[in-house]
Amino acid sequence: MNYENKTIKEIINEIENNSEFIFFYLDKSIDLNRKVSINVKEQKIETILDQLFSVLENNYSISDRQIIISKKETPVNTKTNQKDTRTISGIVRDNMGPVTGANIVIKGTTNGTISDLDGKFTLENVPANAILQISYIGYLPQEITVNNQSSYNIMLKEDNQSLDEVVVVGYGTVRKADLAGSVAVLDNKAFKDQPITQISDALQGRVSGVQVQSSGVPGGTVKIRVRGSGSINRSNDPLYVIDGIVRESGLTGLNPEDIQSMQILKDASSTAIYGSRGANGVVLITTKTGKANVRQIMFDAQIGVGTVAKRYETLNPYEFATLYNTYRKETFSPEQLSAFQNGTAGTDWLDEIFQNGITQDYKLTLSGGSDKIQYIISGNYVGQEGVVKENTNKRYQARANITSQLTDWLHLTADVNASHNVKRSADFSAAKGNIVNIAMNYAPVLGIMNEDGTYTRDPYSAITQLNPVGLLNEQIGESMRDIVNAHIDLKFNILPGLTFTTSNGIDYNDVKNYSFATTKVSSSSSMSNNDAYRMTLQTTNNLTYNGKWGDHALTATAVYEATQSEYRYMNISGNNLMTESVGWWNVEMAGTRNAKNDYSKWALMSGVGRVMYNYKDRYMLNAALSYDVLDWLNVSGRIRVDNSSNDYTEKFYASTFTQLTEGSKNGLYGITKTKDKQVYGDVLVNINKTFGEDWSLQANAGASISDMRYDAMKVRGPIPDGEITDEKPLLANVFNVQNLSNTSKTKRLQEGWREQTQSIFASVEIGFKNTYFLTLTGRNDWPSQLAGEHSVKSSFFYPSVGASVVLSQLIPEMPKNLSYVKLRASYASVGVAFERYLANPRYSWNESGLNWSTQTRFPIYNLKPERTKSFEVGLTMRFLKHFNLDFTYYNSHTSNQTFDPQISGGTGFSKIIIQSGNVRNQGIELALGYRNTWRDFTWDTNYTLSTNQNKIISLANNVINYATGERFSIDRLNMGGLGDAQFLLQEGGTLGDLYSRRDLRYDENNAIYIDENGNVATETIQDVNKYVKLGSVLPDVNMSWRNDFRWKNLNFGFMISARLGGIVYSRTQAMLDQYGVSEVTAAARDAGGVTLNGGDVVDAYTWYSAIAGGNSIPQFYTYSATNVRLQEASIGYTIPREVLRNVCEITVSIVGRNLWMLYNKAPFDPESIATTGNYYQGIDYFMMPSLRNVGFNLRLKF
Repeated sequence: MNYENKTIKEIINEIENNSEFIFFYLDKSIDLNRKVSINVKEQKIETILDQLFSVLENNYSISDRQIIISKKETPVNTKTNQKDTRTISGIVRDNMGPVTGANIVIKGTTNGTISDLDGKFTLENVPANAILQISYIGYLPQEITVNNQSSYNIMLKEDNQSLDEVVVVGYGTVRKADLAGSVAVLDNKAFKDQPITQISDALQGRVSGVQVQSSGVPGGTVKIRVRGSGSINRSNDPLYVIDGIVRESGLTGLNPEDIQSMQILKDASSTAIYGSRGANGVVLITTKTGKANVRQIMFDAQIGVGTVAKRYETLNPYEFATLYNTYRKETFSPEQLSAFQNGTAGTDWLDEIFQNGITQDYKLTLSGGSDKIQYIISGNYVGQEGVVKENTNKRYQARANITSQLTDWLHLTADVNASHNVKRSADFSAAKGNIVNIAMNYAPVLGIMNEDGTYTRDPYSAITQLNPVGLLNEQIGESMRDIVNAHIDLKFNILPGLTFTTSNGIDYNDVKNYSFATTKVSSSSSMSNNDAYRMTLQTTNNLTYNGKWGDHALTATAVYEATQSEYRYMNISGNNLMTESVGWWNVEMAGTRNAKNDYSKWALMSGVGRVMYNYKDRYMLNAALSYDVLDWLNVSGRIRVDNSSNDYTEKFYASTFTQLTEGSKNGLYGITKTKDKQVYGDVLVNINKTFGEDWSLQANAGASISDMRYDAMKVRGPIPDGEITDEKPLLANVFNVQNLSNTSKTKRLQEGWREQTQSIFASVEIGFKNTYFLTLTGRNDWPSQLAGEHSVKSSFFYPSVGASVVLSQLIPEMPKNLSYVKLRASYASVGVAFERYLANPRYSWNESGLNWSTQTRFPIYNLKPERTKSFEVGLTMRFLKHFNLDFTYYNSHTSNQTFDPQISGGTGFSKIIIQSGNVRNQGIELALGYRNTWRDFTWDTNYTLSTNQNKIISLANNVINYATGERFSIDRLNMGGLGDAQFLLQEGGTLGDLYSRRDLRYDENNAIYIDENGNVATETIQDVNKYVKLGSVLPDVNMSWRNDFRWKNLNFGFMISARLGGIVYSRTQAMLDQYGVSEVTAAARDAGGVTLNGGDVVDAYTWYSAIAGGNSIPQFYTYSATNVRLQEASIGYTIPREVLRNVCEITVSIVGRNLWMLYNKAPFDPESIATTGNYYQGIDYFMMPSLRNVGFNLRLKF
C-alpha cells in the first residue's frame, strides 16, 4: 500500500473497500482533508494505522472489525479553563450492554466524541450547564444537562416510534402498540424513493394479506382483495375512506403525490365499526395539507417507457403460407415462399401495431403565504403514448387555491380546478373488433398497403377484412373532455357571535367524441360527432349565531342550499362522404345524414335549521341533547333533516328524425318528480378517564335513528301523430301529460319506499399499566326490512372483542434480545345488509303490457344478515436490535349467503330466495423485516407472505322451501363464465373453482373416438356431476421480498414477488389455435400431426378444429398461474440543498416495474384482469397484454 499525498478520507475509504474493517469517528474529531503519505506492504492493520496516525492528533482502538478513532487527550489549561470548563466521562449502554460508536456532542458546538469499544467516552472543555446530545442509529436521541457530576451513565432506548405512532381507525385513532386487530400502515416515506404513478403500486408487495391485480390498459381496472373473497353474490371490494369520507369510486382519480398515509384495516374487529360496509376490509387514506408560513416550490418530472411484457406467439409469413398451401395447393408460389422465408415479404402485424409507449408526467407546485393569506398553485401535464400505436392520452390540469382574511369581518376561500383531456383510442373490448385480436389473426403474408394507396384487406381470415394498421392510422377515434370545478366561499362576521357564510360552486363537464371511416380501410366512408355538456351550479348559505350570557349559551344555525343542473347532448353523423379530406368535420359532404339531440334540466332546494341551548355547560338542545356531567363524561346528540325535490323534464320538438321520440313526428314529452326526505339523529355518551397511574378507560355508547323516504312520479311518452298508433293526431310541441299517447309507448309510473334503521352501539377500551388492553364493541340494528307481523326477528346484533398484552412490559426478566413482544387476539361478527322487499315482496308493473305481474318472490320472514364471523391471533416482535416480525393467523366464516337456488317458488310465486351457505377463509400473514445502518450505509429488507384457503363449507343443506314447506339441499351453483369454462360452486370447493362442461368423446376402451371421416369427436357434458374440474383461479400463496439500500444520498431498491398456485384459462390461445396462426399449431404440422391413443395420427387442422376456437375444450387451454417476477427496481440520487447553495434539493431516479418474468408457464400474465367482478378472474379473452415500464424521474424541491 503506497499512498502519496492522499487525504485521510481517501485512505480510510480504501481500507474499508479492500478489507472487512469499518471505521467509526466524529467528522469534527479528525481532519479528513489532511493529506499524508504512507508506504506499507503486506502489513498488519495495526502497522498501517500506527503509521497513519503518527502524524495526526488522534488515537485508535480495534475490536473485531471495528476501528474507533478518537481525539488525543490534551492537557487542560487549568489557569484559564478550570473555572469555566471541565472534563467529563461516562459510559453508554442499551439493554444488551455497552454501545460502541455512539455520538456525544455539546449542543450548539462542534465539540464532541464517540464511545469506544466498551461504551466509554471522555469529553474535554465542557462548559458549566452545557447540554449533551447523545445519538445512535436505531435509538431515541437524548439530551442531558451537565451538572456537578463528572461521570455519567447513559442508557439508550430503542426507537419504537413505529409502535407509538397514532393509527387512524374507524371514527378515531389509537396507538399502534395498543391495537388488538390487524392494521397495516404505510406512510409516504415507504415509497418516497420509488415514485409511483398509481396508488396500487404502493400496495404491491408491501402489505401481507392484500392482493393487487390490474389490467394492461393505462388507467385501467385495478382489483384489490383483502384476505380473499367471502361473498357469493355481493361485491368483495374493500371500503375506501379518504380523509374520513367514504369514496364510492375507490382509488380512481386520486393523485399518489397527495397521499400522506394509508391504513389497511384487515380483520373484522378493526372494521366492525363501519358495519356492513367494512366487511371486506377498509382502506383509509389521509391526504397532505398545506402549512402556514412555509413557502415551497416543487417541480416533478417523470418520463417512462412501456413495452409489452408478454405476448402470444403467432405464425410468421412463411409458416402461414406453407400451412395455407397444405389445404389450398399452389396458393403461394415457390418464389413467394422464398420471399416469405428470407423476410423480404410479409408482415408481422403485432410488430406493426405495438411500439414502446412513452409516458411524460410534469408537475409544478407553488405554495406559500403569511398568517393572513395562504395560497397553492399547481399545474400538471400528462402525455401518454400507448404501446399500441396511435393510442394517446394527453391531460392538462391546473389548480389554484387561496385562503385570505381580507378584513376583520371578511374571510375568503377560492378554489379553481380545471383540466383538458384529449384521448385517441382503438377498440380493446372483448369482441371481434378488438385491435389486438385483429392483429393476431390477420394474415402475415400480406403487405400493409396496396399500390393504389389503400390498405390491404385479408381474404384469408374469417375474423375481419379490416387492416389493423389502417384502423390505427386512419380510423382511430378521438375524444376531448373539459372539466372545471370551482368554488368561492365568503365568511362575513356581521356582529359579535353572528356570522354568514356563502359557498358558491360550479361543476362544468363537456365531452366531445369524433369518429371517421375511410374507404382506404373500410368498404364505405362515414363520420360522426357528438357533444355532451353538463353544468351544475350550487350555492350553500349558512347563517349562524353563537351567544353566551352568564350560565346560558345559545347557538342557532340556518342553512339554505340550492342546486341546478343543465344537460345538453347533440350528435351528427353521415355516410358515403363525397370527399374524405375533411374527415369528421363536414357533415354536409355526407350522402346520408342523421342528427339527434337531448336536453334536461333539474333543480334541488333544501334547508336545515338547528338551535342549541346550553345551561352551565350541562344541558344542550339541538333537536338533540348535550350534557357535560364531569370533565371526563359527556353526553351529546345531533339531528339532521334534509328534504329535497327533483324535477326532470324532457322535451323533444317535432321533427322528421323520430329515433328519440318513440317514432312520433309531433315530439315527445316527459316529466319526472322525485322527493327525498332523510332524517338522522343520534345521542352519544363519551367517557375518557384514568384511574390512578395504572388504569385507563375510553368508552362511548349511543343510539341513532335513520329514516329515509322516497317518492317518485313519472310520465313520459310521444305526442300522437296519427302514424305510430291508431290514435288521432294531437297538437305538436304542446308539452303536457294529457297531450300524450294512451298506448304502451307512454310510460306512467308512481313508486315510493321508506326505510328506517334504529340502532344502539357501544365501545369500551380498558388499559392496565400500558401492558394489558381490552377492546369491546357492540351494535344492534332494528331495520325496517324486518318490519311486518310475520317477521321472526326484529333486530341484529354485531359484537367484537379484542385483547392484547405487551409481554416485554410484563415479564421483567425478558431476554435482552427481545426488546418488544406483543400478543393479540380478536373476535368479531359483522353483517352485510340485504336488499329491501325480501320480507315484503311487491308485484311489479309491466310497462309494455300495462298490467301488474301476477306473481312475486316468496317472502322471507326469517331474515338474517350475511354475517362474517372472524377470529384471529397475532404476534408482534422486535428482536436482535434490527429485526421486526408480525405474524397473524385468521379464520373467518361468512354465512347466511342470500341467493336464488334456481328452484320453483311454488304456486303464485315467481321464485324463492334463500339465506344459507357458509364460506370459510383462513390463512396466515407473515411480515419479517430487518434494518441496519453502518455509518453512511443503510439496508432495509422486508419479506411478506400470505396464504388464504377459501372453502365453501355449505350452500344449502336441509333448507326449508317456505313456499312448499319441504326441505331441500343444494350442493352446487353455476355462476357462469366464458363459453364452456364455467365457475361452479360446490361444497368443499372454492369461490374460484373453474370447470369444463365440454370434453373429447371416448369409446368403450377409453380411447379418444375418431369417426370414419377421421374427425375427432367432442361432446357437451350433460351431467353436471361429470364436469371436468380445471382448478381454482385463487392463489395458494402470495410472497414478496423487498430490499432498499441507501449509501449517503444514493438509494437503490428492488422487489421480487411471487404467486404460487391457482390456474388460468386462455380463450385467446384457443382462438389462435383454431385459425392455425399460433406457434403450437405450426409445431404440430411440422411433426406431421398429433398422435392420439398411442398410435393414431390426426392432422393438426383436424385436432385443433376439435379442441380450439369458440367451442374450445377448456382443459386444453388451462395453465398454472404460478409466477415469479422482478416486480420493481429503482435507483436514485439526491443532491442536497447545501451543495446547491441552499437554492433547492434535486432528486433524480429511475424506476422500473414488472421488469422480468422469472417463471411463468401461462401464455399471458396471470396477474392481469379484465374486470373486478367475482367470476371472471383468471380468464384471458384478447385482454390488453401486461406492460413493462421504465421511468426516469426528476424532482426539484425549492
